[in-house]
Amino acid sequence: ISQLLQIVNITPQNIGIREILIGFIGEVTGQTFAVGLLVSSIIRVCGLIMHFLFGIPCLILLKRENAL
Repeated sequence: ISQLLQIVNITPQNIGIREILIGFIGEVTGQTFAVGLLVSSIIRVCGLIMHFLFGIPCLILLKRENAL
């Protein structure tokens, strides 16, 4: 279901929708809603960090190549 949300965006970047859905999935699998919400937030933060770690160096590299 989480993969389906990546295809169909209800809100920009599905902010909030994905977290709530994973929270409910956490409850169904025997955890609490808070644990599911925490896991979803960690996934979102890790994705943001990866975008910065790879995006900024690549942007700098592309700007240097275009300056030549």
